[in-house]
Amino acid sequence: MEKLITDPHEILRKYWGYDNFRPQQLDIIQSVLSGKDTIALLPTGGGKSLCYQVPALCLPGVCIVVSPLIALMQDQVRRLKDLGIEASALYSGMHAKEIQNVISNALYGKLKLLYLAPERLAGSKMKEVIQAMNISFFAIDEAHCIAQWGHDFRPSYLSIADYREDLKIPFLALTATATTHTREEIQTHLKMQEPNWFEMSFRRKNLSIVIREEEQKRDFMRQLLQKIKGTALVYVRNRKATVEMSAFLQRYQIAANFYHAGLDPLVRAERQERWLQNIDRVMVSTNAFGMGIDKPDVRLVHHLDLPPGIEEYFQEIGRAGRDQKHAYAVLSYFKGDLEKLKQDWEMQFPSVEELKEMYKSLAVYLDVAAGSMMLESKEFDLQRFAKQFNFKTDKLLHGLRILEQTGKLLLTDAIFRPSKLQVIGSESDLRIAMQSHEKAERLLKALLRSYEGIHSVPVSISEKQLANICKLSIEEIIFLFHKFQAEGLIQYHEARSKPQIMFAGERLDSKYFQIDKKWYEKRKAILKQRFESMINFVLHKACRQVYISKYFGQNDDEPCGICDFCMEAKQHEPDSKTLETWKNTICTHIQSKQQISIREILYLFPLNKRKYVEALLEKMIAQEEIIRNWDLLTLKKLTKK
Repeated sequence: MEKLITDPHEILRKYWGYDNFRPQQLDIIQSVLSGKDTIALLPTGGGKSLCYQVPALCLPGVCIVVSPLIALMQDQVRRLKDLGIEASALYSGMHAKEIQNVISNALYGKLKLLYLAPERLAGSKMKEVIQAMNISFFAIDEAHCIAQWGHDFRPSYLSIADYREDLKIPFLALTATATTHTREEIQTHLKMQEPNWFEMSFRRKNLSIVIREEEQKRDFMRQLLQKIKGTALVYVRNRKATVEMSAFLQRYQIAANFYHAGLDPLVRAERQERWLQNIDRVMVSTNAFGMGIDKPDVRLVHHLDLPPGIEEYFQEIGRAGRDQKHAYAVLSYFKGDLEKLKQDWEMQFPSVEELKEMYKSLAVYLDVAAGSMMLESKEFDLQRFAKQFNFKTDKLLHGLRILEQTGKLLLTDAIFRPSKLQVIGSESDLRIAMQSHEKAERLLKALLRSYEGIHSVPVSISEKQLANICKLSIEEIIFLFHKFQAEGLIQYHEARSKPQIMFAGERLDSKYFQIDKKWYEKRKAILKQRFESMINFVLHKACRQVYISKYFGQNDDEPCGICDFCMEAKQHEPDSKTLETWKNTICTHIQSKQQISIREILYLFPLNKRKYVEALLEKMIAQEEIIRNWDLLTLKKLTKK
């Protein structure tokens, strides 16, 4: 057995080839190695994964990594295996034989990291299995998912704390986005008494944040890309826009491609690789792109649509300038976008009757009787389901998330499962098949030569690789596989990429279906605050980085000096006497009308002074001298003492 290396620096050099850790990484690792509960708040690009991967290799036993993103788990396991580190993952949709194989490897000490989807932790059977393992520590990635009132609450995260008392091992919680309230929830729900806290600044000193009101957003995007050289990411909120915007850029000889979750997994992987290798300069994508990708030289992240909240926005702009060189995060909008964000919020909350109808339709779709339980998840085609039962896709997606958050469903993201094949025919049968057709002979010989153990167990295969070897098309390969299967020569499971869904517990009879109205109203109110914070950020007339820092609970008032507002502020500003005169004018007009729109206030001043007036209004709102309700301003009512 290989000798355990206990020095984090030696582990870092051996497997990753680095001499030094990033700021705070070593402190977090040493906290874990000392056996302390640890909470680490590391913004996107801060190197979260090394904070658990390195101590996992320093300690005996296996580290359990809880992660909600299956694609990210698969990617990390692949990368670790490429480095020679034994790792596996368990998530919904895996075959029983695959699950048993992973569990056996973990039980017999053949793994250093075991990634688990949170829903896998629920149930006494899995608890017994984990208790039988030699666990070094638990790492909880995306720990903000445990916050019941956070933006990405997942009920399955609440079962993590059940493992604390029995295992008596340290917990490491990691997140890139957590407000003050979310941090408190993480500590409470994970039952951490006195954890070591580590927090990096949300400041990105090399990132210029620019927000522009633009009617012609496409042309503005083109001009930006012609001015700012280097790799770029363009974010939009729907799949159709990814296609349209990439085609628009291509017309101007800008090497662009598009990416969204609806593409075939092999196509997604190929496009990601082209962008990473700088073959395609610009990737136009939905938020499906970027998680777990560490490309250091991204010079521009451009949002053409408003993200639903500061958390998503900050995570996405965090993909720019990771090489510490100057980069830009640009958001362009027009006034209609602000109203659309409000409409999107309203769509996130179907009526209770609509939720009930979705639940009933799922029972029909999945063929599950009232009172029955599903033993395993099933593939779920959202588009097909929406069409079959006449639901709007966007509203349906939000409805399913609510059913999940209320503990009625388990829903995973799309899982890419490669094709699997086992040869079951006898030697004589295979020989006859080879003699029947020259293409069949080429394919069967390539299979037997390329995949060791293919007679014994189903193995993962690549139709694309076999097509290249045999000089056939992928369609011909798949056709021949189905033919061989019909002849009893092979067992073939074609690659699939679909989300998985199942009822959590018994499927309820419709008459017992309920949604807690108090919970639902509170959830609405919290998400309303989130989108209002996003709108306020867009309209904010002060340093962008200060706003973000304060949103995440950091008291940092020092202007960044490089955002759009700071750059404009370097121009000549009005003196305090002028500002006091303006303030009196504003208060007088609000008082005379009781409430007045921001636009009406701005019209009181010359055009070249309006940006300073906007900044003054923001300051008055922040100091609660005036109250803002959407686009209307009122004076603060003084309470009588």
